[in-house]
Amino acid sequence: MFILDAYYVASESMKNSLIVGDYIIGSKISYRIKTPSHIPFSEIKIPSYNLFEISKPKRNDIVTFRMNEFLVNEKYSQNDLIKRIVGLPGETIRLSYTKLLVNEKEIDNFFTLNGNSLNSENFKIFDYPGKEFSYMNYGPLKIPSKGDTIEINPKNIKFWQPIINYENNGKFVSNEGSVITFKGKPIKEYVIKENYYFVLGDNISKSVDSRILGFIPETAIESKVIIVYLSIEPESENPSSNFIQRIRFNRIFKIFN
Repeated sequence: MFILDAYYVASESMKNSLIVGDYIIGSKISYRIKTPSHIPFSEIKIPSYNLFEISKPKRNDIVTFRMNEFLVNEKYSQNDLIKRIVGLPGETIRLSYTKLLVNEKEIDNFFTLNGNSLNSENFKIFDYPGKEFSYMNYGPLKIPSKGDTIEINPKNIKFWQPIINYENNGKFVSNEGSVITFKGKPIKEYVIKENYYFVLGDNISKSVDSRILGFIPETAIESKVIIVYLSIEPESENPSSNFIQRIRFNRIFKIFN
């Protein structure tokens, strides 16, 4: 409960690093030691507190995270998601098809194009007001970091409102015409309280990630994926085979650095 978490991979968004049927272990102490956010063996939420920090998430870490209702709609707020960190706090990220640029410098990536593309028309792209991003041509967009002071105005408040509400654990921001208020008081700027990350799926054309979900708060990251402990080919892919035949022995104990 406190050190490791087990997950089943149910989508193709991280193919080929993770594939449907993989059973994986995530280390909950790779980045910090904290108290549980749920009552054990239930979905009942309880206040969670960081006890101490061990390390910071790094680029190319595969992480599990859970967004809450302040950041995303209910469709995504109750699911554990698995993606790869590609952008760190303070960096400017840009995606050009399968080319990844950080601070306008192209960097190596793990992207693949595998299977039918996600129908991006069914999703709202997370972009900054006045900019027109698309699913496969996204950015540039700067990732917020702790201590950043951001300007707040009626044009950009919808972009920043989820983050402000998340950091303050409540829906405290309101837009009253030309005046933006926070806890009933007018504000024109806001200081970011924590670090944020940008995540993408390795299967770049078939992933619900930061292009749709937005920035991932450091406190929303639950664990770092460290190993595949079992992998079973779904029965639908090979209905004539038995259970033993469907075990992918070549994937068992695959380790992620």
